[in-house]
Amino acid sequence: MITLLWSDGRALVPVGFRLYNTSVEGMTKHDHFTAMLKTASSRGFNLSYALFDSWYSSLENLKAIRGYGWHFLTKLRNNRLMNSDRGETCTKLKFLRKAGWCA
Repeated sequence: MITLLWSDGRALVPVGFRLYNTSVEGMTKHDHFTAMLKTASSRGFNLSYALFDSWYSSLENLKAIRGYGWHFLTKLRNNRLMNSDRGETCTKLKFLRKAGWCA
């Protein structure tokens, strides 16, 4: 189960959830994640920050969040190597610098 919560810093309010079974529906956790972001946006949620588990910290998901004009807070996995637009394998910091997200 994937749950989407809204918080004002005091209360936690569930605003969406998804049950997933990739073998039945063909959607991954990442597919559900981006679909839930789209639903939240269409319902008028204007987030300051999206906070989520490192499992969802793919470049595609980070760009989706930024595409809504939101900021994100997550942890990138230590063992995760990412590919730049030029196909180079790089570390997290180099990746984030190339994406323009840190100095």
